[in-house]
Amino acid sequence: MELKRCRTIASLVFIVMVILSVPVFAGTWSQMANIPTPRNHEPGLGIVDGHIYCIGGGGGSKVVEAYDPATNTWSRKADIPTPREEHGVSVVNGIIYATGGYTNAEP
Repeated sequence: MELKRCRTIASLVFIVMVILSVPVFAGTWSQMANIPTPRNHEPGLGIVDGHIYCIGGGGGSKVVEAYDPATNTWSRKADIPTPREEHGVSVVNGIIYATGGYTNAEP
């Protein structure tokens, strides 16, 4: 089940990436790098300077990772201060804001 949810998240990130980088009717799809840290549901996603940030997620994760479409790689960033899932993410002037959600960290 965890792997299925991780694939779902990776698919969502891939879709966002495709929307940003491929013409609507290009007619091609490509497998991109998988996200390194599995999340079982609802991370927040934000885009800054062409990088896709995946923040928190299922089980109350604090993990933040960024995807670089130019190199097809993920990199670990500083964790958020408190675990979050089902939270909102907004980007304003290049700054990511993660607000609300749950903090149900699992042991």
